Amino acid sequence: MRGFDDMKKFLLKCCQPRFLIGGGVILFCLILPFLMDRPDERYTQIRSFPMMGTVGRITIYSGRADLPEQALNQAQKTIAEIEKVCNVFDPESELSRLNRTAYEQEFICSPLLWEMLCRADHYYKLSNGAFDASVQPLMRLWGFRQKRKVLPAPAEISQAMKTVGWNKVKLDPEKRSVRFTVKGMEIDFGGIAKGFALEKVLNGFRQLGVSRAVLDLGGNIGCIAGENRDAFQIGIRDPQSPNEVIGTLPLRRHCIATSGGYERFVIIAGKEYAHIMDPRTGMPVSGMLSVTVVTPNGTDSDALSTAVFVGGEKLAAEICRKIPDTGIVIVCPDGQDRKILRFGSFPR
Repeated sequence: MRGFDDMKKFLLKCCQPRFLIGGGVILFCLILPFLMDRPDERYTQIRSFPMMGTVGRITIYSGRADLPEQALNQAQKTIAEIEKVCNVFDPESELSRLNRTAYEQEFICSPLLWEMLCRADHYYKLSNGAFDASVQPLMRLWGFRQKRKVLPAPAEISQAMKTVGWNKVKLDPEKRSVRFTVKGMEIDFGGIAKGFALEKVLNGFRQLGVSRAVLDLGGNIGCIAGENRDAFQIGIRDPQSPNEVIGTLPLRRHCIATSGGYERFVIIAGKEYAHIMDPRTGMPVSGMLSVTVVTPNGTDSDALSTAVFVGGEKLAAEICRKIPDTGIVIVCPDGQDRKILRFGSFPR
């Protein structure tokens, strides 16, 4: 795969960026798309906007004067609808209401929330529990919601673990309802919301007839480009040197996301702890620097980058066997250096 062996030379030769799109401040998906000038696409529009606690940026290239504005407005509407449903920081969101009441009584979901719950269930099963949308109590315990100065005691971790575990979430497809079997559980879609939004927006663009676009929704990136046009060159940032890249990928119809614990962390007793929790142990994941997933589906790229960060090499290989046209890059420590591992297939 071109770009991984001699990445800096390749980058300088092949990519003369007009501007860069940075990674998100929530998911920290550290990927840089390099967009080439297309003077023949005279109605190109770029729009940046706040979303889900971060910034989205969408570029649409078009020969139609009406299409970019229509597509961008539709994209923002779609993202706002998803955020309204799943924002755990809004006490009136549907997900917040579910979290407050699903232990006492059955909660009937809207079609959108139900779809997101089913996706979370799918990734939990696919990853053998490495992806778990019920880890919110552990995030709070470890200080990712409110800072703490001392490590959680084993008894605190054990107590929090009693309220964590997707197997304690009961979904009823006939009623489109959910129940918690344990009091104190909370669901948080932080691991899939941006990827889910990316998937929905890309699908909407294709229905509108958008033939060339690049989207960065808080670091979850998706591309649309025909085979007769240049691919978007996507550079994956080096987790140890954020101003450098470890390689580039040409994307036309793929989505890409990176999970990393090196920018969002807590410091307790002088030690950094990554914000990605292992739901099976109650501890922050260690021994990983970043995981990048490139695949046709936006939600897959988001959720599976988190899952592999937790599940490691074995899970990466398993996912690439199960999901066609998917590639995974793992960057992990190797003594004083680091090693880069690649699984599956990548766009060419």
